[in-house]
Amino acid sequence: MAPKKASKPAAKKAAPKAAPKPAAPAKKAKKAEKKKGGGAERPQVTGVYVTGLDFEGMSHETVKEQFKHCQNITEVRLRHGKYALIFFGTKANANKALEMNKKLVKGNKISVVLAKRARPTKVREGKCTTVFVGGLPGATTKKQLATHFADCGSITKVRVYSKHYGFVYFDSAAAATKAVAMGDVPFSHGKDTSRMEEVPHQLSRTLEVKYSIRTKASDAVRNEKRYNRRPPSAIEAAEKKAANRVASHAAAKAAKEAEKKKAAGSAAKGSTTKKSSTTKK
Repeated sequence: MAPKKASKPAAKKAAPKAAPKPAAPAKKAKKAEKKKGGGAERPQVTGVYVTGLDFEGMSHETVKEQFKHCQNITEVRLRHGKYALIFFGTKANANKALEMNKKLVKGNKISVVLAKRARPTKVREGKCTTVFVGGLPGATTKKQLATHFADCGSITKVRVYSKHYGFVYFDSAAAATKAVAMGDVPFSHGKDTSRMEEVPHQLSRTLEVKYSIRTKASDAVRNEKRYNRRPPSAIEAAEKKAANRVASHAAAKAAKEAEKKKAAGSAAKGSTTKKSSTTKK
C-alpha cells in the first residue's frame, strides 16, 4: 500500500484584537482639570522663617532693619531663642529674603527658609474687643491700668502679669480701637501729672498697645482645659499614689490588730476551760 501523505498543519488562528481601553472615570478627569488650574488656587507663600538670629537689642524694628532691602515687610513675629517669622507683601519679596540664607548678620550665621504653613495675621481692627499692653513698669496694678484706659470705654476685665504685660477687655471693638490709639500717651500709674512742673521719667514712659484675639469666653475654655485635663498631671498622680499608700497601710494595720484580738480571745478561752477542768477534779 502506498504510504499516506502527511496531513498539513492547521493554519494558525489570527490573535484577537485587543479591546479598546475604557475611558478614564469622571473623578480622574476632574483631578486633571484641577491640576491644570481649574481648582481653587493656594495662597502665595509670603513669609520666611529665620533661625540663628540672636543679638543684643533684638526687637521687631531691628529685625526689620536687617531685611529692609527686601522691601514691603508687613509683619514680624519674634520667638526669642527659637526663630523670627517675617511676612512680606508679595512672594517676590519673600524670595529675595531667601538670598540671606547662610549669611552672617550681627556675627550670627542665619538660616532663612520659606514659611509654607504660616499665615499672616488677619485684620483685627474693628473685630477685637481686647488689647495687649506691653512694657508695663514693675508693680503695676489692675486699678492703675484700668484708670489709664478709662476714657476709651467700658472695661469688663483687666489682667496684669509679672512679666510686665497685661490685657484689657472692653465691651466693644470701638473702645479697643481707641485704646490702641493711646500707644503714644504716657503711662502715669493713674496719677494726675497736670500740676507737676516736671514729670519724672517713671511717669512718662509709653506702652506697647495692640489688638488681641483673647476674650473672656476663650479664657474660660483655656482654664477649663488647664484644670480639668486628662490624663492627670504628675502632681495629681503623685497625690493619688500617696493617698492609696496611706489607705493600704491603714488596712494592713487594722488587719493586724484584728488578728491580735482574735488570738487574745482564743487564749483567754483556753485558760477558762483549763480552770473549769481542775475545779471538777
